[in-house]
Amino acid sequence: MHMGKLRESRFVARGPFAWRVLGVCAVMVACAVIGVALLRGSHAATPFVSAEAESGAMSGCASSVSDSGASGGSAVKFAACSASSGVWALDASGTVIPDTNYSIPTGAIFMAITGNDSNAGTQSAPVKTFNRAYALVPEGGTIIMRGGTYRDMYNTGTPGYIKIATKGFTLQAYPHEQPWLDGTDVISDGWTSDGAGHWYRGWSTPQFCDGRYYDYDPLNQPENNSGPCAHKDIDSTARHPAIGDPQLAYINGDELYQVESLAKLTDGGKFYYDWANKRIYIGTNPSGKTVELASRPTAIVWGGSNARAIKGIGFKRFASNEYSNLTDAAVYIGGAGTITVESSVFSYNGTNGLGFANPRPGTVVRGNVFAHNSMKGMGSNGSTSDGSTTPNSQRNDIVIEANRFDTNNTGEYGYDCTASCASAHIKMAHMTGFLFKGNVLTNAIAPASGVWCDGYCFDGKYIGNYIQDTGMAGIFHELNGTGGIIASNVVVGSKYAINVLAKDTKIYNNTLIDCATICMRVFTDNRNYPSQNIEIYNNISYGTNVNTNWFACGSAQAAGPTQFITGFDHNAYWRPASGVVYRWIDCGSNNDKSYNTLAAFRAAQPKWEANAVQLVGGSDPFFVDVATKDYRVRSGSQVYNNGKPLPADVAAALGLPAGTVPSRGAISWPGMK
Repeated sequence: MHMGKLRESRFVARGPFAWRVLGVCAVMVACAVIGVALLRGSHAATPFVSAEAESGAMSGCASSVSDSGASGGSAVKFAACSASSGVWALDASGTVIPDTNYSIPTGAIFMAITGNDSNAGTQSAPVKTFNRAYALVPEGGTIIMRGGTYRDMYNTGTPGYIKIATKGFTLQAYPHEQPWLDGTDVISDGWTSDGAGHWYRGWSTPQFCDGRYYDYDPLNQPENNSGPCAHKDIDSTARHPAIGDPQLAYINGDELYQVESLAKLTDGGKFYYDWANKRIYIGTNPSGKTVELASRPTAIVWGGSNARAIKGIGFKRFASNEYSNLTDAAVYIGGAGTITVESSVFSYNGTNGLGFANPRPGTVVRGNVFAHNSMKGMGSNGSTSDGSTTPNSQRNDIVIEANRFDTNNTGEYGYDCTASCASAHIKMAHMTGFLFKGNVLTNAIAPASGVWCDGYCFDGKYIGNYIQDTGMAGIFHELNGTGGIIASNVVVGSKYAINVLAKDTKIYNNTLIDCATICMRVFTDNRNYPSQNIEIYNNISYGTNVNTNWFACGSAQAAGPTQFITGFDHNAYWRPASGVVYRWIDCGSNNDKSYNTLAAFRAAQPKWEANAVQLVGGSDPFFVDVATKDYRVRSGSQVYNNGKPLPADVAAALGLPAGTVPSRGAISWPGMK
């Protein structure tokens, strides 16, 4: 495999976070049965705006201030934010853990790379392994990891084999230190030259792919067969023929590219795994070099019914697989307890960095870095099932905020997929409630999206994120039910800035810059959730693109935009030269119409965009300074302080009073100047 992977179905989520009772895994030495459901699978606006505040509602770059002219005596102050602070200060390389200084509770168990498992686990006598620390920590206790690299995982006692952790505890970094859990081992011995420019050794990893690695031939699996390592349409990519194989190899810290045959092992930057004979080949003489091979599929699989936390820990280079099982993430979390994951790093993993199965209300993912994972930084499957028409009574309500996602999908998953497409910085499915707020997402390698919820998600909110350079959609809200809000996001340089197939979704106050193909794409088809009741207000689309807006009926059996759009006004557009602003595709014959001007669109669709603004050519008409990415709306512009008043639910999501009249475009986002 080359730099990781992971997948769910694009149209029907296949549940890569589906939990299985480990009793079915015959290869595992010890199986813990856990009670988990089987699943399928900011920062201110323009500083020129004033708005009345609700008490305690504002955070980030916006704050509540005294104002005798406002009811209740308070108003909102929109201050400047620094791009060198907050989420932007997180190191996007995936090699530096955010600095932490958590207090150390009495009775904590200590781990150190110089420790010994015969020790008591105190600060002066730390243990060495995760297994021993876990054995010593009480329910509700804390494990403190000193800095260094731990080539370790929580396992059955046989290296590399999963054991589910069911205790509730906190896994925490020692103040100002950098503890890493690493999925590789240094393999210096046993190498033999074949006399043809290759070096090989025996290498067997039966623990990969949830203990079923050798049930699967990554290069010869039958057509339409899937698992246990990868879906067929991922495994067969022409760009990376061996991508479905979770093997990872490094020489002197540089990751090697996996080729599919010994004949193609032509240089030192590649490796080949002979699956049938259980040998690994490299194209560089290993003498005097550090060779590292992935030995562990995951660091921890964590169930249980009590609260858990991960704070300030790094997880890298685990041989997680793409298919729907317990080893498709470096850290895989289920169970009925909540979990907090903060100030940690998930990087350079085989597929997912962090995975959730049915997260519970109170779960928070905050201030982490997800970088350079071969497919996704994070994934989550929730409580709803295929075909659900209403939110599940068992809600998820996960909060994902102030995280940094950068350079994921390095394995370039998705080029040849037909059904199991899921490459993204973060992919969710079947969620009943989530808040994705104040995150920075940059450089999703094509064809990956930024944030994507696909399949029977309800009450999902994407609020105040900054998204740049995604190979597919910046925000992809697909096949989803009621309660969606997409508001105050800045999306720059993505193929599709916002891509929506959903019901009852409100798209308000987004700033969409230099879209590669389409800025706003709302479509429908004859699947279970054809789009309906879509509101689109106060958005700015700016720059050169093929179609600024694309509203389409994808099937003769489904409603077109005339039916599925229920609110559409107060949007603003600027292009340096004339081009398509609206493409409107209703169902039926002669249904595809393009409009280059607002006037032409209004004439054809008089119900919509009565208060829209379209400008062509000249200098930037909207922003303070687009050249320096200062996307605040400029005082005196045609879109300043004259948007549609915010409805109560959108205003609440933004921390503003219902009825606030904003400028058009984004109100608050990370790094706002």
